[in-house]
Amino acid sequence: MAYPTLCHPLILFLVGNLINTATAAYTQRESPLRYVAFIICLTISWLALSNFHAYVQTTGWPGRMLAAAIFSVPLQLFDRLLFRKWAFGHDYLGPVEVPDAERKKQSRWEFGSEVAGSIRCTGSSKEVANVPYFSQQDPEYVPAWSTFLLRHSCLIVGLHYLNTFFIDLQLRANHSLLDDNYIPFLWRITNVSGEELATRIQISITYWMAQYCLLHLLFSLFAVISVSLKPGELKFWRPMFGQLKSSYTIRGFWGKFWHQNLQLNLKGPADFISSTILHLPQGTIIARYAKVFFAFFVSGVLHVVSDSGGAVPGAHSGALRFFCTQALGIMFEDSVQELHRILFGNRMNQGCKAVGFLWVVAFLSWSTPTWAYPIVRTMKRKDMMLDPSALHPLISSFL
Repeated sequence: MAYPTLCHPLILFLVGNLINTATAAYTQRESPLRYVAFIICLTISWLALSNFHAYVQTTGWPGRMLAAAIFSVPLQLFDRLLFRKWAFGHDYLGPVEVPDAERKKQSRWEFGSEVAGSIRCTGSSKEVANVPYFSQQDPEYVPAWSTFLLRHSCLIVGLHYLNTFFIDLQLRANHSLLDDNYIPFLWRITNVSGEELATRIQISITYWMAQYCLLHLLFSLFAVISVSLKPGELKFWRPMFGQLKSSYTIRGFWGKFWHQNLQLNLKGPADFISSTILHLPQGTIIARYAKVFFAFFVSGVLHVVSDSGGAVPGAHSGALRFFCTQALGIMFEDSVQELHRILFGNRMNQGCKAVGFLWVVAFLSWSTPTWAYPIVRTMKRKDMMLDPSALHPLISSFL
């Protein structure tokens, strides 16, 4: 049984991450070894995902997150090392205020670990856009150590129970109305019953709330552990999510309110496709919206893989359709906003924002079922709970 255990997706993910780290640490920008490492990581990810369900059987978040993480290893290597060409001695991912003398003390392995673990690059010169501050009024504000730990400890408890509540609401919904035939809406709107409409809205809202609880709880858990061990790291644990008031447009929902953890992994490939493959002229409206579309396209592929880790086969996942629809929604609302500016100027009063919020809720309620329904139909309550027992399917092969 030793050989099959070595092929466990969790082991292969760790091996791929190790290769990613070593490649970042010991290769220069134009090194051909980076391409070799990319091919190796692609092969490892393919092997891990093709044998995933031989080792991991779950409908819950651990399987989905592991599958997404496995897919992200070559994606991250491509973005950081082949597209952006980050290299030791040329790029620095630490705080911007660190003097050059201190930066030079960083070891190669430390740099490689930072590249492999880079998500938002908070506090560095490479920080991604729209990372929320602790205080929107005072960007320099950093909470006290005790306040930070108390807040996130309370959040862990509260989010655990909220997640359970929203999962139960999804499981109690009328599952006969979650069939694929009920996913299309506009062309059959005259035949939509009140119960179906209520179920659609219920699933859409509770699905997003459960996603929020899951991601925020894991963020708070890691934040508490990190800051407890290294109090100096507190300033890098800025909030995961932005302010809900930014969500009066789809662009604002994704770009300012929702987490930005995937921004680097999505923008790099999107830029590569639009500029290097399609050779679209930079700065044009076509290039700008092509980047938006391909960023959501890559996100869709990532979430299809993620769904497969939660017992929803790729052919049945609606994630790709959902995320591509978000790009089209942004293009549509940009057109409407441009028309509004032409007719009424740049004025944006509270009434406009209220209409915007209703638009976002309506759009997500229309588009979410294509992604959420297959997941809700297959999920089991025990797999969706945010407690250690949900991790058992990941480690059962080692026990």
